[in-house]
Order: sequence, then C-alpha cells, then structure tokens
Amino acid sequence: MGSHSVESLLGLSGKVVLVAGGGGGIGSTVVDLYRRAGAVVWSVDLPGRGRAESAAVQVSCDVSEPSEVGDLLERIAREQQRLDVLVHCAGITRDAVLWKMS
Repeated sequence: MGSHSVESLLGLSGKVVLVAGGGGGIGSTVVDLYRRAGAVVWSVDLPGRGRAESAAVQVSCDVSEPSEVGDLLERIAREQQRLDVLVHCAGITRDAVLWKMS
C-alpha cells in the first residue's frame, strides 16, 4: 500500500456510519477503521457489552427488537440527517457440532 493512509484510500470524511455490534472484537475494529478514515461512527451494541473507545457515538440497542432499531434510526436521522453506511457485526456464537445445535 505504500505511503497511502487509510483516510486517503477510503475517502469517508464526514460520512455517517452505523456499526451494529460495534462493541465486540470485529465490530470495535470496524469502528476504529471507519473513524481513522474520517467517518462519523455510531457504535451500537447490547446494554453492558464492550464499548468501542474510538466511536463518536455509542448507543445501547438490541438490533433484534424492531422498535429499538426504529428509535435508533430516528435519532440518527434527527442528529445527522443521513446514514451513509451500515455495517452489521452483531451476532452470537454458539459453537457445537451440527447435530447438537438447535
């Protein structure tokens, strides 16, 4: 990549990004990368979950609840007037052999 920065390669300055699951391992890394690229990042995760330190806005929201997602999107529309990118990193891992999974 030479001397190019993340900011110049992605060109996301001022874009509004919502990262669902932004408090977790992959999600917090995604939040950090978008912030380094100049985006305004909203990091969303379940109450009490890890927090992405680099997020501009951190919000507790259960993305499996439509009313909570609706409230979140209304807040973003009110405060930012737009949403440019949605990254969905929210999920739960329940590892087991296939025949033991429900």
